[in-house]
Amino acid sequence: MTDTKTITIEEDEDDQTIVTVEQTSVPEESLEIGGVKLVTDLPWYGNAAILLVLVTLIYIGKKNIDRWYEKTGRKDD
Repeated sequence: MTDTKTITIEEDEDDQTIVTVEQTSVPEESLEIGGVKLVTDLPWYGNAAILLVLVTLIYIGKKNIDRWYEKTGRKDD
């Protein structure tokens, strides 16, 4: 999430000067693996937990696909 702060300075009607300053902060820390960025407001261990969950889901999916291939009788030559 980004935080935005806006400062507006107005002078009297004779000069009609309006100065607006906008400041946006972006989280500095992000996790990047293989060109994919994971940007959250969580600390490093939160990002690590998300990464571990994703790796676990990929591993479980791969194991299920391997079992399916064994049941169908297809083998690598």
